Amino acid sequence: MASPDAEEDDQVSGNGASELEPLSESEPQSSHPKMLVPLFLVPMLIVAVIVGVFFGFGALVGEPDSSEELLHRIETGGLNERWQAAAALVHLVDQQENVDLLRADSRFQERLRGVLENDVESMNVRAYLALLAARLKDGEAVPHVIAAIETGLEQIPEAPSRAREDLETALFTLIRAVGAFGDEAASDVLLRLTRESDQSYRMVATFALGDLYFLRLSSGDKVPESMHQRLVELHDDEDLWVRINSAFALAKLGFPEGLPTLELILDRRRLKELGQHYPDSGLMSVQSADPSGTTLRYALISVENLATCKKLPKDGATERIRELVRDLAGSDPNRDVQDDARRLLRTLEGEGSESR
Repeated sequence: MASPDAEEDDQVSGNGASELEPLSESEPQSSHPKMLVPLFLVPMLIVAVIVGVFFGFGALVGEPDSSEELLHRIETGGLNERWQAAAALVHLVDQQENVDLLRADSRFQERLRGVLENDVESMNVRAYLALLAARLKDGEAVPHVIAAIETGLEQIPEAPSRAREDLETALFTLIRAVGAFGDEAASDVLLRLTRESDQSYRMVATFALGDLYFLRLSSGDKVPESMHQRLVELHDDEDLWVRINSAFALAKLGFPEGLPTLELILDRRRLKELGQHYPDSGLMSVQSADPSGTTLRYALISVENLATCKKLPKDGATERIRELVRDLAGSDPNRDVQDDARRLLRTLEGEGSESR
């Protein structure tokens, strides 16, 4: 069964940074994120592959279904037909003109909420639709997404091993999605998940909190000090990848406490030691399969946000980061990483000239 994730490469705020997804140490050997082991690590991009194949086949037999037709299939079809239709609907709504149309269609959103609330058979369908509701900014869907998370948490202990893997895939995507609404109603469940014994829950919930409060910040709200302190605490987590995602969340919100971790991961050699490296078989290019490139881009964007917010310290740490970024800009094999590094260098050089 496919993972309920969807491609998202939106620009966030006015700083030109791209919104990325939570990371973990073991990334896929194809484009991120995983389809096999373990699926939850970088939600929201795999559907581009799954649905691309799905749509490519559909193009051979006729025009792709409309959003209305896909929703009807989600409401009335069999299990496999429903999750495929849900994946296809997420793909369809990735086009901005479709987003605008469906945001204005209150009846369509009401029907989506009905499936989110009542589909007890497929957590995957609910996960896809949670992503879709967040994309449509349908705040009324938040209670249904939270309820789906709670249901998944109740089902996990009793699930057989294979069903548990599929359920966790959907559950991690629901957790990621609930932060993307920017609704503080989701903060309690996310905070609770940051205290789970399983580091995977802590990791995804930490990133989702960063999303949630970034959207609140973008709307003119302030980040509660208690939330700031919780993210700082998570930066001391025993698990490295929880700390990394905490550093990303802190930087997204303009807090510099995660800078030592960002410095740590701005180095391909260190990432390779952590198991993140593109395949050396020659069958894939660094552009198409580069897990460490994804991590580097997160780190570069995080540092750029801190620089834009004037939150980089005037000390040796910033100079060390500048040297790491200069190396990436000049010699990294991934063009996207080079481009991000060069943009950050320009920002850092601007900061340096202002301080002189």
